[in-house]
Amino acid sequence: MNSIHIEDLLDCSHESLGGTATRIWYAPADFFEIMELPQADAYEQSKTIEGNKIKLVSGKKLSFIDVFVEQNSLGEKVKNGTRKQKTIAEFSFSLREFNARNLGFASRLRNEGLVFLVPDTNGRVWLFGTKRNAAYLTSYESNTGRKVEDDNVVSLVFSANTELYLYNGRAEEMTTAGGFSKGFSKGFKI
Repeated sequence: MNSIHIEDLLDCSHESLGGTATRIWYAPADFFEIMELPQADAYEQSKTIEGNKIKLVSGKKLSFIDVFVEQNSLGEKVKNGTRKQKTIAEFSFSLREFNARNLGFASRLRNEGLVFLVPDTNGRVWLFGTKRNAAYLTSYESNTGRKVEDDNVVSLVFSANTELYLYNGRAEEMTTAGGFSKGFSKGFKI
């Protein structure tokens, strides 16, 4: 099995770009040792994954990406006909700048199954992709912009054949598993 290289993509620019700036966390699905999905009958409990039900493989860690998300960029929908419906989740975001690092991220991870932790604007964190049904890059577009004032961005859309799960845990639990790094102050209001 090939080992995939992942790294943090930090955005230090102070320019304005459309959407909400946030930090998302990601890792290849095989970085997770344990990911116990909820088995409850109650609506809320069936969509909530407890922090202690996720554990990374020893020595592995989550990496982060500073991104811009727009309204309705993370969501669920169903596909197929009546009585054969399956849930799929989609997540779209943009990376500022048409540069080698951002193009490399899209190129290197385009066929890699990933799991994301995505904060929403209400302070909740969502698990997008699972160990069994990872998220894959389904659409990718990059451009330099036609004029100086145009945004030059890398836009990505990931899809997963699974539901979204509310991550109900504390950051300290993921730190123990090797996930979060210190110093990040926005987004994860757990």
